[in-house]
Amino acid sequence: ENNNIVIKLIVSIDRSKDIKEAEEILDIVLSLSENNNDITGLDFSGNPNQNSFRQYSTIFQKARESGLYITIHSSELPSESVIDSKETDFILDFEPDRIGHALYLKPHHIDRLLGSTSFRPSIEICPTSNYFTMNLNSFEDHPTFLTWMTNGYPVSINTDDSGVFDTNLSQEYQLIQNTYSLSNQQMIQLAESTINQIFAKNLINKVKKLFLLKLRDVDSSSRSIYVQSQSFEL
Repeated sequence: ENNNIVIKLIVSIDRSKDIKEAEEILDIVLSLSENNNDITGLDFSGNPNQNSFRQYSTIFQKARESGLYITIHSSELPSESVIDSKETDFILDFEPDRIGHALYLKPHHIDRLLGSTSFRPSIEICPTSNYFTMNLNSFEDHPTFLTWMTNGYPVSINTDDSGVFDTNLSQEYQLIQNTYSLSNQQMIQLAESTINQIFAKNLINKVKKLFLLKLRDVDSSSRSIYVQSQSFEL
């Protein structure tokens, strides 16, 4: 038995579908969760031109009260007919555990996130996806990544859709490192910081220990820098 791989599921609510379908999906999720803890979160995603999170918020509040983590796709388009600044305000007021993309935040949204000590939802960055969907000349033109990194704000690196964008997580990390000339130490710290964002808090220490073990496969200088800041007993 390989205990180094733990799979948990986040079920997505498609914002282009009606409320009834969303309610039915949550009922199924809660029913399945009675017998296992494999489903840990509920996601709000889909066509950002369709409907608003406000319409589905009671469903997500019920999910939260049932013990599920919440992640919400937000601020994906520059000029949105539905997801406008007030919608983003409402999403931040709801205080999700993670936010997907968050590309077109207003300055007061960024100030709010950076200035809070109690509400710090991690931001899911998808480098290749953002590059194409935003029509960037270079990933250096990404509107928020450096803001999060330079302020030590929690972010995670993701593929969005590895099939559509012909990428994988290793390539996404390589893109980040090459674009910003990040050191191996910085990349290790970035990768390690995402462990605190997983939707299974009871597994964080175990995953961190496994992460440290994996560092034995990278160069010793990078590993020693990381190990000095850790106190895990393996």
